[in-house]
Amino acid sequence: NINSFTLPEDIAGIALNVIKGSVNAGGVPEIQESDDQYAVLDPIFQAARYQLVFTVDAVAHAETPTAMEFNLESRTLNFVGTIDQEIELMNYNTGQFESVDMRLASSSDTVTQVSVTGDPARFVEPGTQAMQARITYQNSLPYWVVRIANLYLPFRTSVDHVYWTITP
Repeated sequence: NINSFTLPEDIAGIALNVIKGSVNAGGVPEIQESDDQYAVLDPIFQAARYQLVFTVDAVAHAETPTAMEFNLESRTLNFVGTIDQEIELMNYNTGQFESVDMRLASSSDTVTQVSVTGDPARFVEPGTQAMQARITYQNSLPYWVVRIANLYLPFRTSVDHVYWTITP
């Protein structure tokens, strides 16, 4: 029945909360569309690494989606070395963040698209239909390794668009 077929819908982030680091410029309006307007975020030095950790919240239109993708469009400018990027989604069944993607951050504006495996409903809070992603960036080498090489590795992350694609 063609009438019962529902198209996927993109759902932009509605809240941005920096847990480790700071906002240099921009905020929620800058992450809602792919328009080269950025929320610019800076890391802090902690546990021998420069770290940036932030969450993005959204509300799903379906409590039990049949498919889900998470999309992060960003770039990370760093001077030397590599920056690790990890995407986690809140699993409301366990009450813990679940890692769904880990890779090296890109220095060019890149869309990281993660297709959720298994039951995507675990990432939608029953009742409220809330969704939350936690994104972490940190330099790949501990600071003391970098310091011996006489290198200084701060970085800056510019986030253009954060959204979920939900299929009811």
